Amino acid sequence: MHYTGTVWRPPFEFRSLLLQVTTGCSHNGCSFCSMYRTTPFHVSPMEEVRADLEEAARRFPETERVFLLSGDAFVLPAEKLLKIAEAARKALPKLKTISCYASVQNVKNKTVRDLKALRAAGISEPNFGIETGLPSLLKDMNKGFTVEEAREQLGKLREAGMDFSVNLILGARGAAPDTNPGADMPEGNASADAWIREKAAADAALMNELLPSLIFVTTLHHAPGSPLHEAVRKGQFRKCEKEDILREEILLLEMLELKNCIFLGIHTSDPVPVAGMLPRDRDAMISKLRDAMPALS
Repeated sequence: MHYTGTVWRPPFEFRSLLLQVTTGCSHNGCSFCSMYRTTPFHVSPMEEVRADLEEAARRFPETERVFLLSGDAFVLPAEKLLKIAEAARKALPKLKTISCYASVQNVKNKTVRDLKALRAAGISEPNFGIETGLPSLLKDMNKGFTVEEAREQLGKLREAGMDFSVNLILGARGAAPDTNPGADMPEGNASADAWIREKAAADAALMNELLPSLIFVTTLHHAPGSPLHEAVRKGQFRKCEKEDILREEILLLEMLELKNCIFLGIHTSDPVPVAGMLPRDRDAMISKLRDAMPALS
């Protein structure tokens, strides 16, 4: 199998066959991320993809799910993705779903008709790094798209009947600007509460519009080599305390109005792991987060 550099995939794709069809990330500019900083973007030739599928057919003939690498494989034109899907189904007869990382920008070059064809070919459940629904924060994170563009482009996926998952980053806004570095932010701190609530409300409102089938939340991590890491080092950005991360997650869960949506807060960066189906498991997840608050204060 051909793999270039460090291989990244969502935790919930741990059973998937990883098939490299691109290298790096076509955007590669998010302020918090250094995953692909030193890896130039490159599209794998079909000969290489077919060779990997032939190897997979020999070694993993029972494969039911494939995850396309790397940073935003959905950037490939619909025609190329359809060729990959056809080759994958031919090599792996038990294959059910082909997924990948995706950016809102990746959808712009695809029509609803394209998306319907991709879904019919087995390509579904792309994972979008939306991160937040707060417009100013989305700009600061240099995601390369706006909230309105997210609504418009992912609306095309809904119209095409294609399920998709979304990533959100807890604590991405940092500590409230009018609090002292290192100071406690008690639950009664109105300024800090308003700061946290504004982001949680924006995130929930966007999710309620987009209607993802899965929401995956992580806690902000400023990777070395990223612009945010440098900002933290210089004291220009202050991270949230753990109790405020939980407070934001609780507010988000309270405001989400989704049905039959999986909620996963199981990343190693999350202070307290929670997972469940919305709305069925909402109260249980909120109770677990609230019960953990005293230990983090």
